[in-house]
Amino acid sequence: MYPFQAYVPGDSVIHRLDPRVRFFMVLVFIGVVFYADRWLEQFLLFLFILFPILLSSVPLKRFLSGIRSFLFLFLLIFLFHSLLTPGRVLFSWGNLIITYEGLRRGLLFSLRLFFLLLSAGLFSATTSPLEVTRIFSFLLKPFMRIPWVRDLPLVLSLSLRFAPLLVEEAQRIRWSQLARGGKIKGIKGVISVFYPVLFSAMRRAEELELALKAKGYIPGKGIRLKESPLSSLDYAFILYSILPLGVILLP
Repeated sequence: MYPFQAYVPGDSVIHRLDPRVRFFMVLVFIGVVFYADRWLEQFLLFLFILFPILLSSVPLKRFLSGIRSFLFLFLLIFLFHSLLTPGRVLFSWGNLIITYEGLRRGLLFSLRLFFLLLSAGLFSATTSPLEVTRIFSFLLKPFMRIPWVRDLPLVLSLSLRFAPLLVEEAQRIRWSQLARGGKIKGIKGVISVFYPVLFSAMRRAEELELALKAKGYIPGKGIRLKESPLSSLDYAFILYSILPLGVILLP
């Protein structure tokens, strides 16, 4: 199974977009998801989301494999609305009643979750941790006069880079303990992995602190990330991002 939020390096049209444009496009998709109620709107929204996914050159099975872990949530949402929404009865067995309106709402909300996960997967699969930091820095630009806010982009960048390393470290420790005949079960098994990962994280943090001091980093001063101007391709996809808004405005 592919990690749902893993970045996939590439040189596709979507990868070449400014990260702020990708972020804006996904925000519009997510916003439209919660307002599209008709089946035609759902179908058109699916096409709008599918088009950049195909342009991203990321295998479609990577998105579907990541969404597979949410199947239980899909089923829970569908059953919740099917059984608890009043309306025309389609099936009844004792206190178990399924209505037409419940089935419709259950399917609608399941599709909304599906489109939401597709949109989020598109952004995470085509946006590197550094680009996420650039977006975060752009959003915080009006508040950069506050000293502690200036350090937030750097903190986010380091967190995004540290998280995969800690996961890899935990997997390496787990496999090394299993190779020595150890058993990772229960609380003792979790602690046997947690402490080495914690010490490794502290060691990496100390090394990073020394590296930042050696480069003359001053807390509160922050880092400056260059913002490149938008290209014609970026403006074309900004226009494309606005088109789904017409879906919810159709008569």
